[in-house]
Amino acid sequence: MTNLAIDQYTIGIQKLADIENFDALAQEHWDDFSNRKPKFDKSILSIGNAVVVRHNSVPVGYILFIVHKNPFYEGERLCSVGMYYLQRAHRSQGLGTDMFYTLETHAKEQNCAGIVSSFNLKQPLNGFYKKLGFSATHTGLAKEF
Repeated sequence: MTNLAIDQYTIGIQKLADIENFDALAQEHWDDFSNRKPKFDKSILSIGNAVVVRHNSVPVGYILFIVHKNPFYEGERLCSVGMYYLQRAHRSQGLGTDMFYTLETHAKEQNCAGIVSSFNLKQPLNGFYKKLGFSATHTGLAKEF
């Protein structure tokens, strides 16, 4: 497990189910995008892990991810990011970068070939991801009902 401490912040990896204020934090995440209230399938989310940043021991952000077999390349593993969120009050301090570096270290320790992620166009993060060494390889589209 990778842990990083910065001033009053700690960043580490844990099971998603162990984030004590996940529902409230996720609701805040959804409100940030003006989306309808989420209804997470906890049985599916229970297989995931999270990079969690805490401020004075309280979770203020997360990267939800799973490590899995690549269905297109036999023997290859990938780290797939499902969601990334950091409360507004804690942004622009380098924490997001540190969170992704923690994730990258973990993915390499798990022998992953890479990390795949996406972002919501309501808050584009192109520059942020490029700064971390990501390159656009695909375009995803969604039709919401």
